Amino acid sequence: MLSHLFCRHSLIIGICLSGCKGEQTEPTVSTFALPTGEVITNKSFISEGRDRVCHNQLSYQDDASSPSEVIGEVVEEDSGPLSLKSSTIFRNGPRTALIVGPQIFQRWPSKEEPYWYHFTAMPDPCASVYLRSFLPVGDNRASLPVGQARGWFNFPRPEVPYILEKLDLKQNVFVTRRDSPDATFPEFLVYSAKTYGFPWSFDIERTRAANGAETPLIEGISIEYSVITYNGDVTLADNRVSALKLPQAKEIHASENPIRATSWDTLGFSFVTPQGKLVTERHDAMIAFRDSSPDYISIFWRRHPITQNHWFFVKIGEWTILQTSGFEGDFSRTIYFRIKHKESD
Repeated sequence: MLSHLFCRHSLIIGICLSGCKGEQTEPTVSTFALPTGEVITNKSFISEGRDRVCHNQLSYQDDASSPSEVIGEVVEEDSGPLSLKSSTIFRNGPRTALIVGPQIFQRWPSKEEPYWYHFTAMPDPCASVYLRSFLPVGDNRASLPVGQARGWFNFPRPEVPYILEKLDLKQNVFVTRRDSPDATFPEFLVYSAKTYGFPWSFDIERTRAANGAETPLIEGISIEYSVITYNGDVTLADNRVSALKLPQAKEIHASENPIRATSWDTLGFSFVTPQGKLVTERHDAMIAFRDSSPDYISIFWRRHPITQNHWFFVKIGEWTILQTSGFEGDFSRTIYFRIKHKESD
């Protein structure tokens, strides 16, 4: 079953994990003044429940006499208070980013007060899927449990530390470097944003370029497409079999193409809505990456002309929804795809 990853970090800064309820220590407050005058404050406390959790409530001042701005809360299990001593600040005109250990915050302007967007140097979910492709088949560092069904929260991720290497606020690019001698994994992971004020997301193309080497690929497979139009709500077409049973269901496009290692695979098709409107679509997909579990692969998808990146973590042979859209009235369209071994029927 599909695990569909939107390649961006959550805008939620503090996520309350297990152990948020229960006894907690008295808060302690630490303050750090940067050489350029900015002041960072951390009000922290420990909560004890099923787990020991440290809550770090961060705030920022342009200088000691300026009003305080809430940055947000960083919640970490089995950890002490976040150290402020290594804090650094980056500026490019009105653009500002604050680095506190492995935590990165961008100051986004807003009508009421600045909003601090939170990111981290550790691999995000999409980067973790990418890292899995470097492991040998069957490697127990990221083996899928028996009965694995769905959800990217469920699949094991390689625990590889990455730290800040470079932050370019002008180009909206953030580069991390592997903080481990384990050369199994790539040295760099790169993230980028469409423009300042947009969340960073894992950038597969920049990552591949930064490492100067091809990603481990899966060979001997093809990608099969099935585009179905029908009358009905898109939620009724959660799988291809159900879609084909809907009123006025029609498969308007079917094709199968080999997965290529050096070029984008393009899906293009046209159809006419019941109101007589001609709709032409094009979708660009990238190569698929092998996974340490032989029955699964990850595939990177670049939707055209929108440049939002998507990762799919899929089981070979199973139909997966690429995209679904509703048009006038009850008319809808769903694109399905599946990965097949070339020798399979």
